[in-house]
Amino acid sequence: MPNIFSFAKKELSQDAFLCYLVAYATARDASASLRKFGRNFVRFLFRAGADPNDSSVPVIAPGSGEPARHSGDFEVSVVKNLKMQYAPRGRRDKIDVFFQAEVDGKTVTFLIEDKTGTGAHSNQLARYLDAVRTDDKLEDLIKPIYLKTGYIYSNERESVETNHYSIVTADDFLRFLQGQDAVQNDEVLRQYEENLRRIVTDRTEALQSWKMGHAHVQWEFMLRLQKLVPAERPQPRQWNGVKKGTSSGNPWTQYVFLFFEGDRGLFWRIDAGKPLRLMRLGGDPRRVRGKHQPTFRGLADEIGDLQQRDFRSRSGHEMTIGAIAFPEDPGRMDDFVERVARLHRDFLQQFVEDSD
Repeated sequence: MPNIFSFAKKELSQDAFLCYLVAYATARDASASLRKFGRNFVRFLFRAGADPNDSSVPVIAPGSGEPARHSGDFEVSVVKNLKMQYAPRGRRDKIDVFFQAEVDGKTVTFLIEDKTGTGAHSNQLARYLDAVRTDDKLEDLIKPIYLKTGYIYSNERESVETNHYSIVTADDFLRFLQGQDAVQNDEVLRQYEENLRRIVTDRTEALQSWKMGHAHVQWEFMLRLQKLVPAERPQPRQWNGVKKGTSSGNPWTQYVFLFFEGDRGLFWRIDAGKPLRLMRLGGDPRRVRGKHQPTFRGLADEIGDLQQRDFRSRSGHEMTIGAIAFPEDPGRMDDFVERVARLHRDFLQQFVEDSD
């Protein structure tokens, strides 16, 4: 049977679905089971970000805008002012999902920044929270939520938490849906749960199999390598940590671990469909071909069990020093990343000595 959510993939479609779930909380013509589901969903959102060892949940105090905590029974009653793409008066910012609910007798304003594949940008999280704090809706508490069904990267998570949003991941959302009896009695809910389960399963299997064509798999590999071989020197802000992007629609990830003045340095790079490459920013192409490439090949041979790959040696701002194939057996990835880290350290020692 066709699944509507295999076609409705845009964030606006997911915004509408979230509103659909919230609306059940007070839908007069809905069954008692679905109204209970709607209240449970609001309760689930309110409890987002809770520490398993703490009975309270994180919220925002509307006056100061500072983080606070709420403890109680988390009973949800009235749900009102449900809006999609809500723009508070006098603001151009559009909040994906906005509504208010009575929780334990307190008026809570919910704002949800909903994402599928992209991340937060342009300081939007801080702007949205400020827009809610200064609008004409009265509230006792504010609950900002960052809900993303796509992969949440470590640097993205850090930014979200810095802005005091509670995170709801695809795994969190799926566990909630799978614990609700009403899901199997409503075709829309059932299809969404089925589609979300497929997304989570595919993403997990890609990581377990180390399929480097996926952006999140590249990211996790680079984080492991970075942990074993931290950057040698403080990096300029634009190169700080692991970075990702796309080229012709294909994901890439790189880790600049050594940076010199004048936009020069060394970095590891993964592109979809290509081997792991050690590359150089700037420098003398003749030096790279005559010295650094032979050094890389020799060290890789000494370490052993690293399958080197041929590459086209081009002159330019970015030059490949060496390339290594990822292991076909995902069970060998732990050993592989340790061997790459050893190659990294051995090469860097000779590179620095040679540069000095």
